[in-house]
Amino acid sequence: MSDKILEQRINIAFCVKIGNSASETLAQLTVAYGEYPLKKSSLFERHRRLREGRESVQDDPRSGQPETQRTDANVDRVGALVRSDRRLGVRLIAEDLDMNKETLRHIITEDLGMRQISAKMVPRILTDDQKQRRIHISSDLIHNAEMFDRVIAVRKRGTRIVYERAFLMQLRNSPIARTPPKNYPNFPASLMKGVDIPKENANIIPSPTKKDAVSEEPQDQFQMEI
Repeated sequence: MSDKILEQRINIAFCVKIGNSASETLAQLTVAYGEYPLKKSSLFERHRRLREGRESVQDDPRSGQPETQRTDANVDRVGALVRSDRRLGVRLIAEDLDMNKETLRHIITEDLGMRQISAKMVPRILTDDQKQRRIHISSDLIHNAEMFDRVIAVRKRGTRIVYERAFLMQLRNSPIARTPPKNYPNFPASLMKGVDIPKENANIIPSPTKKDAVSEEPQDQFQMEI
């Protein structure tokens, strides 16, 4: 609020105190301030409120989001949160503090003088539900430790899992799965010995290669990459 508007409101309150009507108050303000005093509707509304007992000449508190969020208090809040966990991004900080993202960027870069040095991948912060789920999964793995006997290596493109040949034999003789999986048609032929494959599907089993012949993998197991 400008000083001129505040001065006019004080004068309106004075006119109400001495018993002037709203029209008389408007005429006196026009003489004092020229052609541009307060708007007529605003003056009449303020005159009515003061006559009914209002004392303050300030505006009423407004609901909703404040006009600006770039205050000293918010700068301190943002600084404290960023220093407590430097892995937080602008979006997470804005959601946590209920602030506008653009205003937050100005606070971080201009008021706090911070900038991002590198976009390094760091472990994400898990929620309580995610932590509890990991506990349950870990507990299940501990009680089913035999599953780890099938995992022999971890690669960049996936995990190599060893399947017992007895399981493959059961799978191939099953009336549900009479053919090798479509996703893995090129099985090493040297590892398929003893597996009963229907004759009509024999043409899709590749012939042994030199690599298969010198394979050091156990012959009673079958490897598949997933």
